[in-house]
Amino acid sequence: MRISDLVRDYLILNIVPNYLPAITFSEERPPFISAEKIIFTKQTGRPVDAYVRQFDVEILLFGVQNANNADLDSLFNDAELVLEYIKANFVINEDLRITITQDVTGPYITAQNRYFYRISVLTYSE
Repeated sequence: MRISDLVRDYLILNIVPNYLPAITFSEERPPFISAEKIIFTKQTGRPVDAYVRQFDVEILLFGVQNANNADLDSLFNDAELVLEYIKANFVINEDLRITITQDVTGPYITAQNRYFYRISVLTYSE
């Protein structure tokens, strides 16, 4: 399983259960064709050694389509909750650790008029 998938599933299980998981980013395909909130993660590899693998993972939290100001506030609050949860819970599993590398950034907006916030993390695994 990809590290970014493990991060996404960890967050859905523990802090944002009302977000639909996205495996790929395409506004023409599910889950982006629904009006629901979505979480999407993507990874970039870093150098490895004999002991540790590292990945940069971007976490993108998307709000509902055609969002209003209340939706945007709720989305920002969710992003802050994710950030604080990761800071307080360094261990995803016995072989995977996570730390924040970039604070909540955004809001950004998609062609669907769907706002999103971004958080970047660094993972360490064996």
